[in-house]
Amino acid sequence: MRDSCSPSDQILYNIITVQKELSQLFDSEMDGLSLSRYDILNNLNHVGPLRQRELQQRVDVDHAAITRHLKQLEAQGLIARERCPQDNRVIYVDLTDLGRDKIAHWTEQKKCLSDRLFVNMKVEEQQQLLDLLNTLQHNIQHERKTLI
Repeated sequence: MRDSCSPSDQILYNIITVQKELSQLFDSEMDGLSLSRYDILNNLNHVGPLRQRELQQRVDVDHAAITRHLKQLEAQGLIARERCPQDNRVIYVDLTDLGRDKIAHWTEQKKCLSDRLFVNMKVEEQQQLLDLLNTLQHNIQHERKTLI
């Protein structure tokens, strides 16, 4: 990016570049597991069985995406889906034993990656970065609402 760009332009470019690189690194560290699928498994691990609709809202993906992710996770033996006997429209999603083992492994992998990436940053600097990113995320959400 050219040096004549404003700091905000440079920040935007750097964030987009870091996001791409971090996404690739995350995927490779997690044996190809995407952040969305990690988030699905992690929610099930912490909360327990969830209705598919509630899980979709928790991970903030659309209906088609949650269905696609769940089909793949089910094919890998990581989750099980079951229709509610009282209401056939409701589908419950839960981790399998293999899913519990894998999410424990991937959570440790994620922690190791985080530790390596932030090794040269003090806790105060990490908190400052987190605060700034939260502010940026808030601004992005506001911007998205104004486009609708």
